[in-house]
Amino acid sequence: MEKFFFLEIKGPPIREIVNEDHISTNNLNDYSELVLKAHSEIEETVFVVKEEISKEHGSGNQLKANKTALLAINQGLIEWACVKRTTFYNPSSTQESWEEIPGVPSGPLLELQKFLELYPEWVERNTYSAAEWLYKITQREEIGDSIFEPVDIAVSKTRKNDLDAAWKDVARAFGLENVKWPNTLTGVKAAPIKIAQAVQHNLGDSWGLRGETAFRWEGEKPKHPGTIKKDYILVGCGHKHLKKFQGDFPLMTLPLEKEKGLPLTKAEAVS
Repeated sequence: MEKFFFLEIKGPPIREIVNEDHISTNNLNDYSELVLKAHSEIEETVFVVKEEISKEHGSGNQLKANKTALLAINQGLIEWACVKRTTFYNPSSTQESWEEIPGVPSGPLLELQKFLELYPEWVERNTYSAAEWLYKITQREEIGDSIFEPVDIAVSKTRKNDLDAAWKDVARAFGLENVKWPNTLTGVKAAPIKIAQAVQHNLGDSWGLRGETAFRWEGEKPKHPGTIKKDYILVGCGHKHLKKFQGDFPLMTLPLEKEKGLPLTKAEAVS
């Protein structure tokens, strides 16, 4: 028995020329696409229930038009699905985000988005304690100035590029050249955490870093979903391979709901 869930998506603005002097424009436009990994061909998985074009007159003779489509997705043929929203702030500035579809596995793109939201917060909570821990353990007489001095310099830096260079010197001093981080603000702030982890792992036993003296981070470390294969499909308004949905159901009674301003619709599965 086939079961379908329903999703409303919004296409990019349709720009129409009302006259040669006025072209439709909108400084803040957004559109949505269905993103899914399917077990079958797209023609067997996603169908168009209906499509509509709405028009709105703006200032002057400007005309704004948007296309929406109601899709039916065969839930038994997908591994995961979510919604990709693209927002245009101006021609050179866009923002992409991914939103879950209630009751449907959301997949790795949403996991990556959650990681990118949580990881900077986790780094901020632990960067100073990691630097302080490295400073404290290298103050011991048996460690020597060759390691203490780079750490002492690093903890005094504040600018991103200066921090990046200083923590690389610390990694080299510990013989941990394999510890890497990106030259971004979050990446550089994570440097002392990564170095402290490596020191604890490689030198913890020989340096007696156990119990209260061992390095421990605060809070649960966000998990990166790993490399995401591009084996998923994006379906937008007007997708050329979609067929008309032939299901027999009362369209006007579909329980379409929009929550939190998302272009989503929750519907009971129909067979």
